[in-house]
Amino acid sequence: MTDPQSLEQAKAHFLQGNTHFEAHRFEDALASFQAALALGAYAVPTLEAATKADPAHRDAWLALAHAHEALQQWAPALSALQRAQPLGPATVALWMAQARYHLRLDRPQPALQALDAALALDPTLAEAWSERGSLLREAGHNARGR
Repeated sequence: MTDPQSLEQAKAHFLQGNTHFEAHRFEDALASFQAALALGAYAVPTLEAATKADPAHRDAWLALAHAHEALQQWAPALSALQRAQPLGPATVALWMAQARYHLRLDRPQPALQALDAALALDPTLAEAWSERGSLLREAGHNARGR
């Protein structure tokens, strides 16, 4: 079992990861979430218990999504993220994460929809435009969307 000090350190890393994630510093976010997981082998079950105890706690769902992402468990990460999204305001970071998870699961159409949702919030987001263009190119569309 993980000691209370390790759990507090893991929690601090998760909170730091959320801050990085919202600021679009995805590599830093992933590093923070991985550090949190390294401190507590029971992070996912603990977060699952938290979401079960309070299904309306958005941060717990987000932390669970990030924990699954750090473990490269894309389907549960997507599921947790989708549970978090309606519990608060739509953000570019959440839509971009959803696009990444769909891409990892080889689901280009839902990934494209998530990218479009991110672009609706921030039409200047180069990362989303780039990924969108790559998806369309891979699907055989030209610049006019045909």
